[in-house]
Formats: sequence, C-alpha cells, structure tokens
Amino acid sequence: MERASSMERARVNGVELEYTDLGAGEPVVFLHGGLLADENVPIAQEPALTKRFRVINYHRRGFAGSEKPQGRAQIHDQVADCKALLDHLGIKKAHFIGHSLGGVIAIQTAIDYPEVVQTLILMEPAIMGAIAKAEAMGRPDAAANQQLFIEGMRKVQETYDSGDVRGALTQFLETRAGVAFREVLDWLTKSGEFDQAVRDAGTFLKVEMPAAYAWNFSAAEAKRINQPTLSVLGSHSPERAQKVHSVLKQWIPHTETKVLQKAEHALALLDPPGMAADFAEYLAQHPMGGKQAYERTPKEMAGRFPVNGEIKTLGFVEGSSGVFTGPLEGLYQGYRFGSTTPDVREFVLDLPNGKVALTITQQIRSVLTPRPKEHPFAGGKDPMKDMPAMPPGGHGGPPPGFGPPGGPGGPPPGFGPPGAGGPPQGAPGAPPAGLMAVGGPPPGVGRPPGAGGPPGGGPPGGGPPGGGPPRGLVGGRPFYMEVMAAVDPAKCTGIFAGSTGQMEIMAPHYGMAGHLIINTKNGDLWLDFLEGGGRGVLNARLWVNGEKSTGIYKNAKGDLGFSLATVPPNFGRGPYWGTIWLEGTPPK
Repeated sequence: MERASSMERARVNGVELEYTDLGAGEPVVFLHGGLLADENVPIAQEPALTKRFRVINYHRRGFAGSEKPQGRAQIHDQVADCKALLDHLGIKKAHFIGHSLGGVIAIQTAIDYPEVVQTLILMEPAIMGAIAKAEAMGRPDAAANQQLFIEGMRKVQETYDSGDVRGALTQFLETRAGVAFREVLDWLTKSGEFDQAVRDAGTFLKVEMPAAYAWNFSAAEAKRINQPTLSVLGSHSPERAQKVHSVLKQWIPHTETKVLQKAEHALALLDPPGMAADFAEYLAQHPMGGKQAYERTPKEMAGRFPVNGEIKTLGFVEGSSGVFTGPLEGLYQGYRFGSTTPDVREFVLDLPNGKVALTITQQIRSVLTPRPKEHPFAGGKDPMKDMPAMPPGGHGGPPPGFGPPGGPGGPPPGFGPPGAGGPPQGAPGAPPAGLMAVGGPPPGVGRPPGAGGPPGGGPPGGGPPGGGPPRGLVGGRPFYMEVMAAVDPAKCTGIFAGSTGQMEIMAPHYGMAGHLIINTKNGDLWLDFLEGGGRGVLNARLWVNGEKSTGIYKNAKGDLGFSLATVPPNFGRGPYWGTIWLEGTPPK
C-alpha cells in the first residue's frame, strides 16, 4: 500500500499528530481503526472525495509517526485529540467516517460534541464489547459470551507479554476476521501493513484494547445521536460485525445501510474508488449550508487559545477549591448546584382525571467538611505535596491491566457530556441543555437565579443516625444528589384531590452541575460544568461563560474537559484540556 506522503504535524491536546489535509469544501475527517494506521490512506486520496470535500486523515496518538505519549488513553482522550485537531485547522463541523475503533471515536464525538458532527459513516464500529456489557445484565447467555471474549483477549495479551508480537496480532485477527482470517493475514503480510501493525502493537494491545473494553455505550446513549448515520457492513464479515449492524439499526433507528458484497472487516481497503464515490453521494445528501457552518473566521482563529495543564483540588461541602497550572494558572473556587441550599421547584401533572401537584427538592448530601475561610492553596501552599502518587489512569484511562472496567481511571458508567453542547442554557448557572440525557434533573431545574456567589451556611444534613455517612453514596464518592418528590395535597384536583405521597428518585449517574471561577493574571474565567464519576475518578465537561468572565476572557467562548484521579477523603489531581476562543489575542 502507498503510505501517506508529506504529512503535516500539529501539537494538539498535549500530543503531536501527523495528518493530511486534501481538497476543499465541507470537511470530512477519517478515523482509522486500532490495527492499521494507514487503512484510510487510499480512500482519503480518491478524487471522488477530494474534488468535492476537504478531507482530513490523521494517525491517532501512538500510531505510525504520531507521538506515543506515556501512559494510557481513554476513548474520551481520542475524542479530545480529534476535536483539538479540528480546532487547530479552523474547522467547526465535519462529516465523520470511522472504521472499527475509529467508529467508536466517531460515535463518542457525536455524543460529546454534537455541534461538531454533521454526519456519521460507521464502518463496522468496534462496539461489540459495549453491547455485550449492556446486554449481559440479566442475560446469562450474553454474560457467558462476553466472558469468552474477555478470556480470548487475555490470551492475546499473554502472547504479547511473552514477546511474540506477531503471534499476538495473529491471534487477534483470528478472533476478529472469522473464516476470512487467513485471507486477511496473507493480504496484510504481502502489502507490508502487518509490519506497521507490529510496530504499533504496543499502542493497539496495551492502550486501545483496554480503552475499548472500558468504554460504555448503550441504547440510552444511542438516543442522543441525531445525526444522519450510515452503517457500512461487509457481507462476509464475522458474526460479531453482523450483530453490531443489527444493534445499530435498533438503537439508532434512522441509520441507513450499505452492504459491501464479498467483503469482510477490512472495509476501507477493499474498493477505495467505489466506496469514495458512495460516501461522496451520501454526504452530498446532508449538506451543512455554507462556509459559515463549518469554517472558523480569521478573527476566531486569531483568538484561538488552546489550553492543557493540571488541576490539584480539595473537595468541600460547597464545592471544590484548588489550583490550575499551565496556561490557565491560578487559584479557583468551585460551587455545586444544591450544595448548601436545597433547590425546590413545583410541577403540576395534568392528567385525564385531575391534576397532581409535585414539589421536587434537590440537595447534595455529603460527608465532606465546610470550605475554610482561607483558600487551601493560597500563598503557594500545597496541601498535597506530601501525598503519595495518585492512582494510575487519572486521565480517564482504563484500569491497570486488561479486565473489567471500574478500577481507577475507568469511565463512570453512563456518564457523558450533554447532548446539546454549547454554553449552559436557561437561568444563570443552570445545567446545560440535554442534562436529562445523563440522568440530570428535570427540565427547568437548575441553579436558581442569583445563586452564583460563594454559598454560605453549614453543610446539609441527611446522614443516618449514629453519625455514619449518608446513604446513597454513589461509586464511593463522598457526596451524592438527593432528589425527593412530594405530592402537595392542597393543589391536587379531581380524583387526586387530597392525595399524599413521597418518593426518592434514585439517579446513580446523576450529572452534578455547577460552576467554578479561576483567578488568573489575565482575568477571572467563569466555567459552568457538568461532572460525574465513579470509584477513583471524576470527569467533567466545562463551558466558558463569557458574560460572567472578566479581563481577556470577557465574551469568550469555548469548552474544556478534565479527568481527575481521586483519593479519599477529598483529594483530586489530573489533567485538563480544551480550547478557548477569545475576542482578542491570546496571551503568550
């Protein structure tokens, strides 16, 4: 295979990636799978695409000539890499084409950044592990099949660890390509692609596979995908690929289908001219509507301010206090919605036989202490300097080794940024639109107007008798959101007149909303956030609130993310990343 020539390089999201940028028009980004770094090169160079579209093809972190950073990387890191590369290239929105694990990254991008993804073309995305996990609950047969796959991958890992890299990749191909295994292996060997796969095996087996297994995707997440979607399937692909195609059609009902005859999993390599023509025709049916929809203006590009650094934080009842290092250097204070004052809202259900009035109360229950008057990191102090190293996987990475998720660094099940993206909607400090998609509060339930200042008062009550921790702590975290619904008998009508009742709404994947303010030398940066976590990890997506920011951040836009490794009782540390779009020139 002819390798990509004259590739350009860009340092984005803390990693250097190599890429090609061909053609002009609406942007199309290709995402390769986990084994063959150059599998998209032929199709990305086809005139059927490059004469009508701007085609971006890049080597993901750890593959071919792109940088191989130390440590593990989660699917959300791959999403952040892709988003940062598009920002670097001045692209606001693109058509996404992903094969195998590249399809997983495309799917997660559509969930995390729906405003960035115009269409999805998914070539047998590697979501079988996520499907098996979702189906295994309550289904012994699905659980048994998933366990067989896990055991098979353990053997692949053992072979790799013994030093037999080629043997490990051969074993993997046998599990993925089914009856076409020998034909696929012969082709890869003759083309030279197998040699590149051997060089990239460390990334593939020790980073990509654990990350893919730790990734969670279910019918609930799939409902948040509204973009036009095309599923591409090989007629000779193994049973697992057929299952993926069937589930995609069920979970994303608007999915269209393209079946390649006499083809198996290596779809991108089988008929580049024909596939490029088919893809171009499909993309043309879903246009973006002019450059303003997908291309950033020169003024926007002049104000582009990529940020990457580290956060150290301590958790308190009211929120967190900590320090940002890197481009956003400064102390910060964070405030969680419902942390000290319950949020109370009234709703009326208009039912056929009368009305039911409900009062919904949201309040954080916590075992944490109140925030001290003096910032714990003020004056250069570092309350974490004598702490041992934080657990591995603080960047949202998978658990150490290869196995079931849930250890330090595993992503919180069901947690993902909201579907609507952009700055928070509604009342000041309210959660972003789409919060319900991740188990958040009902529509309209957000931080009440005027609640943006530092909260006062003591910690909320709610602990059980005997001074133990409050019930319902989720994933080992030292706080949780209690959501109570009570019937108001005086306001009920019809057959419900005088009704009483109360229930607690259990939301184990509740996305905590709030805001934080970073005091930098260039002004105060206000970030609204939605966070969620599991045992040993806290992930969040943050949006710049330009109206409430000051200095160079006044009227700025942008979004960031962070992933912190956490240690009881209230310590957290990890990286942040993202892009801020300033009205002026970024600081040097």
